[in-house]
Amino acid sequence: MSGYIAGFSAQQTELPVADQETASSVSQMALTILYGSRTGNGEGLAKKAQRLAEIQGRTITLKNMESYRPRDLQAEKNLLVVVSTPVSKK
Repeated sequence: MSGYIAGFSAQQTELPVADQETASSVSQMALTILYGSRTGNGEGLAKKAQRLAEIQGRTITLKNMESYRPRDLQAEKNLLVVVSTPVSKK
């Protein structure tokens, strides 16, 4: 996840000086983070991604997949999905 957030940061630092207005809008880019978790691992990773993105100046919406309406996907510009599946012992 830190690589994903670093990619956003790299976009901002690689822009020409003439595009500072664009750089400003990139730093305010909204990101929705959806998580699915039974044991709490996915939620924990999603919250870590949220903190990293907020450090980068992003506007974050963090939601559990259970409370997210699928029709809302159409409006998303940037979406990170974190799903954790427990490993069962056989």
